[in-house]
Amino acid sequence: MAVPTASAESNLTIRTRKLAQSIGRPLFAVFLAMIAGSIVIMATSPGSLLDRFNQTIAAYQALFTGAFGNAQNFSFTLTTVTPLI
Repeated sequence: MAVPTASAESNLTIRTRKLAQSIGRPLFAVFLAMIAGSIVIMATSPGSLLDRFNQTIAAYQALFTGAFGNAQNFSFTLTTVTPLI
């Protein structure tokens, strides 16, 4: 009589893990870049610490509004990024 062994991971589990790894690294890189950018903005901005924090938030808000704010901005973003992909 054969001894039962541990079942192999399902194909879906393997694919899900590979997808998470392939998406996780670029997202982590973008997150670290945003942290580094925040540090640079706060280090070079005049004023109190609260003013620097508010300027950093305003800068990233303008960045995201300019890139994804409405359909036209999103279209321009896709047009610019498509050759890089």
